[in-house]
Parts: sequence; structure tokens; C-alpha cells
Amino acid sequence: MCAAGVPDCDDMVVENGNGGNDDLAVPTGNAVNPQPVTDAILDGASPEQTELRFKLWMGVEPCDVIDSVSVVETATSVDVQILRGVGDVAATCIALAVERTVVVDLEAPLGDRAVSLSGVALEA
Repeated sequence: MCAAGVPDCDDMVVENGNGGNDDLAVPTGNAVNPQPVTDAILDGASPEQTELRFKLWMGVEPCDVIDSVSVVETATSVDVQILRGVGDVAATCIALAVERTVVVDLEAPLGDRAVSLSGVALEA
């Protein structure tokens, strides 16, 4: 915690997601200035391999939101693009980082296809 009267102090709290549905980041489709997410980690696939789970650290809603998720699938690769931006420019935001999960639906099972995030190959 910051000491009282210290003007340049920033409190920051980091919380881990609890693994429940409340840590899912659902695209809003209305973010201001959306930018590609490049630091998400591929956390795994569903048993059917038709969903991918990405974990990322971000601020709290409505200040920091997922705008959209797009997927380009080929026979040999899956490229995912997650866009993130500001949800409400008028909101008062706190410095709180939360681990969120973005679920990406695939048209076909992943199989042995390579996965990339915003054009950057991810480790298998």
C-alpha cells in the first residue's frame, strides 16, 4: 500500500483467476482503440480440440476489455487474433491486474495444426 501523502505512488493489486466462468473475457465488440494482444499464452484445447483457451493478464472491465476475436484456419495452421482496448473512456479505473481466459472456437478440430497469435507462431 502507498503511504498517505505520497503523490507518485501507485497501488497495484494482482489477482489470479479462480478458474471459474467469471474469469472468462467475453468480446464486447465496442472497445475504443483496439490493439492486437501479443502476450497471451495458449493454455490448452478442449477434449474435442474444437476450442482453444488463451490466458492473459489485463485490467478490469469496463476499463480494459476484449473487443473481438478472429480466427483464420487452414489445413496446416490456425491464426488467432485477439483485439483488446478501452471499454469505457469515462470510467474511473483502478490499477488491478486480473488473469482472464479467452475461449476461441474452431471450425475443425485442431489436430496437429500449428497455432499462431497475431501471426506469431506459438510453441507446441
